[in-house]
Amino acid sequence: ILANSPHPDISALRQAIDGNKNYESKVVYVSKFDGQLADYDLAILHGLPNAKQSASTFLDKANSRNLPIWFIASNQTDMSMLNKAQDILEANGTNKSTNSVQPKVSKTFSLFNYDAEDAAFLEEFPPLLAPFGEFTAAPTAQTFMNQKIGSVETNYPLLLFQQSSNNKSAVLCGEGIWRWRMYNHMKKENYAVVDELISKTIQYLAVKNDKRQ
Repeated sequence: ILANSPHPDISALRQAIDGNKNYESKVVYVSKFDGQLADYDLAILHGLPNAKQSASTFLDKANSRNLPIWFIASNQTDMSMLNKAQDILEANGTNKSTNSVQPKVSKTFSLFNYDAEDAAFLEEFPPLLAPFGEFTAAPTAQTFMNQKIGSVETNYPLLLFQQSSNNKSAVLCGEGIWRWRMYNHMKKENYAVVDELISKTIQYLAVKNDKRQ
């Protein structure tokens, strides 16, 4: 997890990841990145890139190694720089204001299975804070959930994925995963629904396809 600065989302991600015996996470702040990527199967970028931390060195190294990346946009993310760092999402947004957005799970998503009852529960969750603006998914992307703003269901993607010939990537257009875990626990006395989504996201991105005949 490459982070711009401390954030409760980072703790939520770590708890979800490390709760799965198949995964182990490490948090590195971008200012202390040592350039070593050989030991990692996936990078999660939180609040990056931004005006103070372009993370260009990291992105160059990750791209040269075809390291899958999950971008999580926060109020620190520079949206124009995010557009240049990936080709899944085009965001005409600003960090000066935000929208409170709830998830609306897509019925056509097919990259991995997600329980219908859990998906319905996800749609009750408290809103994430997404940069204000317009969002367009690439034609090759698959959207897991769109942004619901108030009572309006939009076609702006909230969480979307893409697989290229050499790599996989994802973008979550908002911060506040920690609120989802708290709500999950308040209603169910566990974190299972959120942690399952995080686990499936990581599993899809990190597992390499076998291209042998």
